[in-house]
Amino acid sequence: MKAPKTKVALIAIYCIISGLVYIALAILAICSYACVLDFTKTPVAYMLYLLYFRTRTCHNDIKWDALGIEGVTSSQPSTPKETSAVLRTLTFSIIYLLLNLILIVAAFRAMVGLRERAQNRHILFWSYFAALFLTFIIITALDFLSSAFYLIEFFLTFYNSDNVMNILEIDNIDEFRQYFSQLSINTRSMPSMILFLVTSKVLLILTFNFALIYAYFTAAWKIVRENQKFSFQVKTVEKKIKKKEPSPIMSIKSLNSDATIVVGTNKNEKTMTTTNTTQTETHTPSNVENDDNSSRNSSEGIPELKLPRVPYEKTTFEYYPRSNTLERSLRRY
Repeated sequence: MKAPKTKVALIAIYCIISGLVYIALAILAICSYACVLDFTKTPVAYMLYLLYFRTRTCHNDIKWDALGIEGVTSSQPSTPKETSAVLRTLTFSIIYLLLNLILIVAAFRAMVGLRERAQNRHILFWSYFAALFLTFIIITALDFLSSAFYLIEFFLTFYNSDNVMNILEIDNIDEFRQYFSQLSINTRSMPSMILFLVTSKVLLILTFNFALIYAYFTAAWKIVRENQKFSFQVKTVEKKIKKKEPSPIMSIKSLNSDATIVVGTNKNEKTMTTTNTTQTETHTPSNVENDDNSSRNSSEGIPELKLPRVPYEKTTFEYYPRSNTLERSLRRY
């Protein structure tokens, strides 16, 4: 069981590290939306801001010199307060922040579950391991969804500059086409590629996540099954230790010429039953120590039998009248 536990522990550590990284990136994206960061240092960074973080609450006017465009007057294109691309990026950032916080908590809980014991494997799995499994799947699905948007926009902006103005939702495209046509392919397409690589986890990591999901599920389920077997064994041993002795019974069973006497053990009570083919007689003495001296059977062919003092354990006496011998076999439970 050490190998599955090692797999789950390593995957949980990976999730914690990945969650911390994407929490930091989500916070940076939200800060960019709130105009906290400065993106005017390079044309690619400023185009990234214009396409995915720009709002009218701050820096509404486009700084043409930051894009490397010359010969532009002070006129500004007509754009909405927030484009759909900006709102989509903000929504993705908030969802990534919340999901990665849940991922970190679920990863720690999965590591705690490695030391827990439960009698029901389903309860153990859903209590400690399912949260990380489900959160991992949701984040991977979100990676596919968000990376698909940015990959499509990468091809659109790479194709021509008009698509850049479409993403910016500029109404008077014809008036500003000559300015946006001065943008290099690198400047207009790299922002979408950067967000695509971030959300897709550079593709290799995204593919690696699927392998991790499968490895985590199989390892966690194997731990749960092994733990259930262990818990069942412990429960069985506890039952054997705490098992109480059955009610004391002393019986004489007679059929034709054979008889069997079973003596139960209890300090307070002993029951003797005599059975024949035609009649049954039961005696219940009140004192075990004083009542062991005599026991009489009313059936035919069964002589009087004196029972010795029986220790406090279940004992079986077998009596054979024809041979006039008494054999005793002791069975301990």
